[in-house]
Amino acid sequence: GVLRTSAEVGEQSRDGILNVLPGTRVTLTYNDEIPRVTQKAFVRMAIVGTVHAVARLIHDTPTLDVTVSDIDMNRNSSLREALIVSASNSRNPDAPARVSLIESGPASGIFEGAISLTFSAALEAVNDGTLRGVKGDQITISFLDTMPSGRRFGSVNLTFAGTVRLPSTILAGGQRAVVTVIDPDLDVDPLAPDTRVGAVLAGAVGGAQSGLDVHETGMSSGIFTTAILPVIRNFESWGSVSDPSATVINVDLGGEVLVTYTDAEGGGTVSVSAAVHLQGVLEVVVTDIVDPDSRGLSVTLMDPDLISTAGGSVPVQVSSSTSISVTTLVLQQTGAGSHVFTGQIQGLLLQDSDVVSVEYADQAPQSTVALRLIAPRPRFATPTPADGAVLRTA
Repeated sequence: GVLRTSAEVGEQSRDGILNVLPGTRVTLTYNDEIPRVTQKAFVRMAIVGTVHAVARLIHDTPTLDVTVSDIDMNRNSSLREALIVSASNSRNPDAPARVSLIESGPASGIFEGAISLTFSAALEAVNDGTLRGVKGDQITISFLDTMPSGRRFGSVNLTFAGTVRLPSTILAGGQRAVVTVIDPDLDVDPLAPDTRVGAVLAGAVGGAQSGLDVHETGMSSGIFTTAILPVIRNFESWGSVSDPSATVINVDLGGEVLVTYTDAEGGGTVSVSAAVHLQGVLEVVVTDIVDPDSRGLSVTLMDPDLISTAGGSVPVQVSSSTSISVTTLVLQQTGAGSHVFTGQIQGLLLQDSDVVSVEYADQAPQSTVALRLIAPRPRFATPTPADGAVLRTA
């Protein structure tokens, strides 16, 4: 007899090869000569789906990036569809994390998504979409395949993608800044905080980079810190404090420091940078008495970041605890190219021991520089007592 194959979609069989799409129904036809009869059988073509996972950093959060490839799971060629997968730790298989993967495009059959990772040796049964574990745990990821029917599995040894952070995108020159590395894979001793030598590189952008040791903040925290002290050239004494635990990085005013961390477990390299500026300094002096009921206030602001300020003026806010409503005082630059700005208010009516406040909104680094001082008024006896008179308190 003769066996022939045909498909709903695709080419007819040639040389025993039939090109079909997944999901296509294939018809097998057999013509028997004795007895003369034709018999048919039908089979639906399918592809066994595959699961792949890798540690990755998404929006600064360690995740397990999951991809399922299975064209059979694409039921509607005009829509991006969803597929639910489960991920479980072999040490606690009864508490899986579940997440929906989204098809990368209509009819692609590739479903992508991520499961957030939490560094935790205690595998509490919390089904919040987060997978808990420690480095080296075996993670099993599975989904229910419809063609051929069955559950498909993939496994991976757990790792965490590390990252590095600075406290801000603008740092204050002469002030200590903490560098934070978050990478649970660096935790070697679960019973004591670890130190990793030369784990991060730091330096001025365009300059030499130095390796810095990082220290774990606590037992099995997976969080490591170190400190840098950015110092601005020509303003080395500005705000600088002695801090032997911080690594000094010399940089120009407005220049940037660069910190880089490379994840040895394959998570990639992460770099963060921050511009370095000087925080303004305020000086306030209560001036000589104009008359018994009024006084003056002299305000000085020093901020090298304002040397090229248009118009040569900077506003500050002045107030007192009882007598002065908030008043804007415009300080004037003392000279072209100067970083010193001054201004005065005269005729202030201050109560005894008023607290005078002056605030300046520094834009780089963004902060409010505030100075407060107590300005007591001297007391006078009226009329002036005679020389030698004895005064007693009430």
